[in-house]
Formats: sequence, C-alpha cells, structure tokens
Amino acid sequence: MYTLEPLREAHRRAVVDIFNVHVAQGGGTFFEEPVSAAFFDLLLRAVGDHPAQAATANGRLAGFSLLRPYHTLPVFRRTAEISTFLAPEHMGKGLGALLLAEMENLAKARQIDNLLAAIAADNAISLSFHGKQGFQLCGRFARIGVKQGNDLDVVWMQKVL
Repeated sequence: MYTLEPLREAHRRAVVDIFNVHVAQGGGTFFEEPVSAAFFDLLLRAVGDHPAQAATANGRLAGFSLLRPYHTLPVFRRTAEISTFLAPEHMGKGLGALLLAEMENLAKARQIDNLLAAIAADNAISLSFHGKQGFQLCGRFARIGVKQGNDLDVVWMQKVL
C-alpha cells in the first residue's frame, strides 16, 4: 500500500502541507504558525547527510520521517533525533511503524544505534506510539517553552537499536 523513497524536492509542497496540519492541530509540532515552502529547505539543512524518507500512497505523500544529528560534537555521532509526520488520513494504519522500521535500518547502516524523540508532553498519541515501538521515557523538561500562551513541557524518549 505504501511506497518508501528518499525525501526529495518533489515532496516540498506536500511536506509543508502535512506539517501545517500538525501545526494547526497544536500538539504535533513545536511551531505556533503555519510554515512556508522555505521550511522544506530548513528541514533538509537540519537533516544534513542523515536519511529522510517519504511514504507515498497512490502517488500522493502520506507521510515523512527524518533523522538529524542529536549534537554537532563527533562523540555523539551514534545518536540521532527522529521526527515523523503523517497525513491525518494515514494515521493508525501502520505507516508510522513502517517508516520507523525503515529509519531504524537506515540508522544502523550509518552506525547510529540510538534514536531520540522530543515530544510535547501533552501529545498522548505520539507518546503512546513511541512507547509501543520500544522507545523508553528518558527525561522530561518542565516549562521549557510557551506555546499559544501555555507552558510547554517536552518529554524525551529513547530507543537503543
């Protein structure tokens, strides 16, 4: 049902559209306002030479996932932060798990054996998903941000591959 391929320029508009759905819904991103097409360039810069994957269904982008360095110091090269965003109509259909499995394989091929996920503490769907996929709670930062006038707690989860 889903086809995975490297994230590329042809996905720009659909990536921004999916991301903006999560911005509008509030819990899936740390952004308060919709992003423009230029956001795609920021994503690719953050990814650097790490993998980024697109998932398509019937020729349309259904979701995307990316790894980015956890830290710039070489001592942390075995660790990457993962982010995944799905179009709402593809949530709960196994796509998140499919993308995660692919990202884990790509990470291992790069000698990355630790994945971290930063998740808004009130994002129950993401916390549950990551827990079911083997991520463990490894920390919580209380009130480190303010989003739409509310204090923002961030939970960190880790999966050792």
